[in-house]
Amino acid sequence: MLKYFAKSRARPCKESEDPAEYILQIVACKDTSTSPDWVLTWTKSTEHLDMMAEHRRMNQDMFNSKVNTSHHAKAKKFAAPLIIQL
Repeated sequence: MLKYFAKSRARPCKESEDPAEYILQIVACKDTSTSPDWVLTWTKSTEHLDMMAEHRRMNQDMFNSKVNTSHHAKAKKFAAPLIIQL
């Protein structure tokens, strides 16, 4: 993620900085003269396009896969018998 922000015109993360705090500071910056519109930057990025393509591929794979329902016939109402639960 740090490489993405650096590539997208954010200031570099210092070695002494906590990366999570750095990201929060970068995306919360309201000064548009020094910080890009991160929503717009993400929406136009190749990373976003790649992620959306992967998301579509995963959805299509899930839609096309056959669901194994054999375990449903053996399913019990409770995970453990009453005597074990007591």
